[in-house]
Amino acid sequence: MPEFLHVNSKKTLNDFNRKSKNRVIFVKYYMDGCGHCQDLEPIWEMIEYSIKLNYPVSDVLITQLNAEYMYEANIPNVEGFPTISIINNNNKVDFTGNRTKEGILQFFIDNGLDKIKKTLRLGRRKLGRHRRKGRSSRRRRGSTKGRRNKYNRKTRKS
Repeated sequence: MPEFLHVNSKKTLNDFNRKSKNRVIFVKYYMDGCGHCQDLEPIWEMIEYSIKLNYPVSDVLITQLNAEYMYEANIPNVEGFPTISIINNNNKVDFTGNRTKEGILQFFIDNGLDKIKKTLRLGRRKLGRHRRKGRSSRRRRGSTKGRRNKYNRKTRKS
C-alpha cells in the first residue's frame, strides 16, 4: 500500500527526507492561507482515499508538502501554489489539467508509474478469469464420489 505523509513540521520533514529515497513521490505543494489550496483540500482527500483503495503499490509516497518546509525537502521546489507533481528519479512532472478528482487520478496513473500499471493489469486479468469461470481456479478437494479416478474408472459410491 502506498505511504501517505503530511509534511507540516520538522519531524515529518525528517521522515519525508528519509522515506523519499528511491521512491516515486506524488506530491501536493500547498501554502497556508492560500484560497486555491483550501479549495483543493477536499479533492485531495478523495484522491488519497481512491489511491489507498485501488492502487496497492508500496513504492509510492503520497505527500502534502507545506511551503514552509519545501526548501529543506529533498525534492525540487515550486513557485506557485497549489502545485501537484510526480517525482521519479529526480524527474519532476507537473499537473497542468483541471483540478478534478478524475483528472488528477488520471495524471497519477499516466506519468511513469509502471509498477502501478502492471499491478492494475495483473489484477484485472486475475479478476476477469475468476469471473468467467464462475469459480476459483483451485480444484476442490474432498469426496471423490461420482468422479473418475486416475485409472479413468468411476469410483465406487458408498
